[in-house]
Amino acid sequence: AGLFGRAMSRLGMLVGAGRMAVTDDMWKLDGGNDVGWWELVQLGRNFRFCILWSWPERLFTMLDDPTSSILSRILSTVVLSMILLSSVSFILSTHPDMMAPPVDCERCAPVPWAGFDQIEFICIMVFTA
Repeated sequence: AGLFGRAMSRLGMLVGAGRMAVTDDMWKLDGGNDVGWWELVQLGRNFRFCILWSWPERLFTMLDDPTSSILSRILSTVVLSMILLSSVSFILSTHPDMMAPPVDCERCAPVPWAGFDQIEFICIMVFTA
């Protein structure tokens, strides 16, 4: 089967698929001697590779790659929304119309509305979680 066939046979043993007999006609789909991505995918489909991930690997993939699952896409969208909310909140809090003098001091410099502090607190909790 050649070098590629032996390598795939060893890969099958590593992923728990057992010893596989890989022949040239299984992966030479286009008739050439090169192994492309499509041939590798087809070989995996033929042997039904199944790689079991540990929970730390699943967690890392979920947090690292937003296209890996629906939950990771939702998490990515929530974090991006929190970043936008925090940025917009910070910018709006510096606008003079969004400020008021402190309750106990009428002659003091105006401070941002209290709602901006609450928004920032929620965003910081999401970022550090």
